[in-house]
Amino acid sequence: MMDTRACARLLPAPAPPHDPLSLMLAGHLGRSAESGWRRDRATRVDIDPATRSLVLSPAPASARWLTEPNATFGGRRLPPNVAVTSAGGVLLLDLDSGELRRFDACECRFVAVSGFARIEPPPPPCETARPTRVRHDRLLDPRAIAACAGDLFVADRGHERVLRYAVGSFVPRGALRLAASQRAALAGGRWYPTGLTFAGRVLIVADPVNGRLDRFDFTGRWIETIAVPSGVSHIAVDCGGRLYLLIEQDAVAGVAIAAAMATIEIDAQHEGFQWHTLALSQIPPGSSFAIDLQAGDEAWTAARRNDPGNKEWARWLDAGASPRAVVPQPLAGTLGRYLRLRFVPGAGSAAGLFDVKTHGASAARLAGAAGLEYLRDPRADLIEGFGGAPFPVDLGGYLHLHGDCADGVEVFDAHGRCVPPELRAAGEQFEREGTFFSTVLDSGIDGCQWHRVELRGAIPQGCSIEVRTACAGLAFTAGARGTRSCSAVRGATCGSR
Repeated sequence: MMDTRACARLLPAPAPPHDPLSLMLAGHLGRSAESGWRRDRATRVDIDPATRSLVLSPAPASARWLTEPNATFGGRRLPPNVAVTSAGGVLLLDLDSGELRRFDACECRFVAVSGFARIEPPPPPCETARPTRVRHDRLLDPRAIAACAGDLFVADRGHERVLRYAVGSFVPRGALRLAASQRAALAGGRWYPTGLTFAGRVLIVADPVNGRLDRFDFTGRWIETIAVPSGVSHIAVDCGGRLYLLIEQDAVAGVAIAAAMATIEIDAQHEGFQWHTLALSQIPPGSSFAIDLQAGDEAWTAARRNDPGNKEWARWLDAGASPRAVVPQPLAGTLGRYLRLRFVPGAGSAAGLFDVKTHGASAARLAGAAGLEYLRDPRADLIEGFGGAPFPVDLGGYLHLHGDCADGVEVFDAHGRCVPPELRAAGEQFEREGTFFSTVLDSGIDGCQWHRVELRGAIPQGCSIEVRTACAGLAFTAGARGTRSCSAVRGATCGSR
């Protein structure tokens, strides 16, 4: 008689990952998204940390970077002038007027908080004495806000203090200042509080001019200072307590334009640097030239820069558009330690001199004894343990907030104004194609007959996946593997029995 309970002890049906005659190219193994992938190398494809699936890389102009000009660390943090209270309220400080605004979800708009501070006119240039007392409802060059445990903190940079208010009533609760002993060590004796973040209940204040981070406990008592490179304007803390720094940097280079083309190379000193803007000091009278651009982490020789047949240059501004560059122009998606510019004069262009002014940023991580680590690839979606913002912040720094709006979601700029649909940032764009090369899969069976390849995933309309395989009795060398590609393969089953 058959024991009817035997069926409960049957082995699982042969299928990955239980089938001993199958091999997986990707599996949910370990804490890292990449730990389950047998990747030899990949071109323009990434492994998504959330789904652990193979995806096309974002296009350079639309990828999110920790070094973005909007200081949101690739959308992982709110803009510096926006904070969310412990009750979920959204506050926005207009840095131009000093007006504090809160988001009214019922009316789907930002409304002013009455009785809050306002911007104070700057003192006359001849006035150098620092006022002994400044009212709490006067701001001068505010830069950031942060909320924690029912209080709102405002970096009042012009007055060298961090103001503290009670959320709700917005009654001033005091100000955080450096002690006289700490101020004496500062350049010019001035403190420039610019960036704010909380690590638990400890407030961290960034001073980009003096190159320091100051830590205060929740009572406002100064704890210590951490030396960092100058230019650290904004900071963020990940889930593991590590500090991420946005380090802004300016550079100026002189150019002498004549009848022949001229090239320059600007070195940012760090790989993965993102170039934000470029401006020319002037367009020399009678000069007309186009501007070509190229960036990368590899330095070029002068011969390579000046080679007329070099196809690596990309046209940035035509001769008719180059006068726009006297005002800073964005360099969206331009990354690399070296920024190269080629100035191509038109016929009859006059000679002249001008300066090229650039602004950009690099990202670094500060983790205890490990010290400061500059990030060579500051792609926001590749940074693990960083968490996310309470609501979406797009590439333009615009806030996407839910409320009783016509579409359920409204988009606001840094001043709390609605952004017209035609001005909103487009969605993320991806590379058109990419290639994944797997490591060698060894069946361990001589003369193995491979039966099938299984793919599991979502393929958008208009997209396709091509899989190429090669089998051999001996393992390929690295060079030989490069002649065969295996794109987005999720599983391969060997059926020799």
